[in-house]
Order: sequence, then C-alpha cells, then structure tokens
Amino acid sequence: MKKIGFLVCVFFAMPLLAHECWIACQKYYLKIGETARISFHVGENFEPEKWAGKIKWLKVFAPNKTEQDILPVLDTTNRTLSFLPKEEGTHLVALHSEAKFIRLEAAKFNSYLEEDGLADVLNFRKQNAQIDKEGTELYERCNKTLLQVGKQKTNAYKKIVGLPLEIVLLQNPYKNPSQITVKLLFKNKPLPLHLVKVWHRQDGKTTLQDLKTDAKGLLTFPLKKTGVYMISSVKMVANEKQPDGAQWHSYWANYTFGRA
Repeated sequence: MKKIGFLVCVFFAMPLLAHECWIACQKYYLKIGETARISFHVGENFEPEKWAGKIKWLKVFAPNKTEQDILPVLDTTNRTLSFLPKEEGTHLVALHSEAKFIRLEAAKFNSYLEEDGLADVLNFRKQNAQIDKEGTELYERCNKTLLQVGKQKTNAYKKIVGLPLEIVLLQNPYKNPSQITVKLLFKNKPLPLHLVKVWHRQDGKTTLQDLKTDAKGLLTFPLKKTGVYMISSVKMVANEKQPDGAQWHSYWANYTFGRA
C-alpha cells in the first residue's frame, strides 16, 4: 500500500491568528509490529511549527475496545511520541486539550466568528451593542485521527470518546467507500444545521469545502481514492461562570484520516 508522508490532522483553525493546529503522524498505514510516531504542530497551509498547548488527555482506542493512555510517553521537549499498536486493525487516537484563554480586538473577533460559521454569536454581539467590543473566550481542542494497522478493518473509527464537540464517522474510510457520512455531536447530542469544513490534501495542494449538517446532525460527502482528509467544526457558547473573565467558550473538533 502506498505510504502517505505525514498524517496531517488539523484540529484548530483560526485564520486571524495565522494558526491551524494538527497532529502529524508519520504514517496512516502501519504494518503489524510497526511503531506509530506522532507529533503536534501549528501553522498555515500545513507548514508546521511545534504546538506547545496543554493536553488534558491523549488516548488510543484499539480494535478490541480497549484504550491506552499515551500521554505519559509524550516527549514534552520535542512534542513527539511513539507507541506500538498491540494488534491488527483500525486504531483511533483522540486528544482533548486544556481550555485556554484568548482576547481579540473587536474587528478580528467579528471576522473570526463570520469565517467559522458562528452567526449566532455574531448576531448576539450586534443585538446587544457588543459588536465594537473585544472578544474574550476559552477554547478547547477536541481531536481525533485514524490509523490502520495491517489489513484487518475494525470498528474503532466510530468510537464516541466523550469529547465536548465530537466528530464521528459512520463508515470506515479504510474499507475504501466512495463516500462517507459524518455525525456531529455537541455534549453527546446531534448538532443540526452546523458548519463543517472538509479539507482534502494531495500532492502538496489543499482544497476546502464548507458544508452543513442536516436536521439530524449528519452530512455526507464523496471521497477521493488518495490523499489526506480533515473534517473540522467549531461550536461556541456563552461562558456562564466567567471565573476568568471570558465571555465565551468554544470547542474545536477535528477528525482526520488518509487514503492510499
């Protein structure tokens, strides 16, 4: 099977801060007994720099429904880790970051809301005389990526791991379907009529589609035979407690996989 150089897993996209954020794995496809190698990056257009964000938990979910905490093997200096999948099949890696505070001037915050489909928050700011005020928020990153070990295709791809905002695949992309259906969950409930971005990268070129979930929180899109796919979405809600001064709390979800 053809190798894909780096598994690119963008799970935080804020153009105004000039940073996407992703997990990069050396390969999507591994032989039985081969070590998975993962690193963490920020950048634009998949040009990587090291990401130094704080991770709440990082786990791999194996075909036999077991889970392994791989955060302890993270090299905090180089922001890399390696782990050995213990069995053949499809493996899901999931990450949840700690919440981080951010403050943006009004124009940048408004543009960011518009870019990422957060019209409800933008309309609230307009209706409540906040459109010219800075935006303050906490944000969390909710990330998944999928690895295939050996030839046996298993069901870890559809695992719901309990992320606040979570993307779930309803087909295994390593079974080579011509299209795939995605479910978007917010706090374990379907999120309807919500913006989802689908990225495809192949031969150094990236394309992007802006799609929306249906009334059941689902969307379906066709798959090309090769390249890297990334599905991302963001949900923002009022930060009611505001112990740290943040008015809003956002959650950034992502799911990536390879095709070869």
